Amino acid sequence: MNRIENYDLLKNRIVNWLVNYVNQYSMDCFVIGVSGGIDSSVVSTLAAETGVLTYALNMPIHQKPEQVSLSSSHIEWLEKKYDNVVGMKFDLTNVFDSLKKTIFVA
Repeated sequence: MNRIENYDLLKNRIVNWLVNYVNQYSMDCFVIGVSGGIDSSVVSTLAAETGVLTYALNMPIHQKPEQVSLSSSHIEWLEKKYDNVVGMKFDLTNVFDSLKKTIFVA
């Protein structure tokens, strides 16, 4: 089993891969949904590390306030640390409820 011995090297390899991907496909930005969990926090931070414009989206649907605050806190941290990050919040609860009513008509 291969063990990671140098996390800085790993981070730099991932960030460089992301930059190459953006350039290869002529992309202008990253758009990342941030739940406040570890996966989206790591992905959004790696995207921010590229220097490429990164939109970090908080999109709650019937979430507990503490879950929304985790996402909001991480996005605020990203915006303070990286000039290329723009945080946005879209509460999708009403959209979800409307869709649910349309799909599950009794």
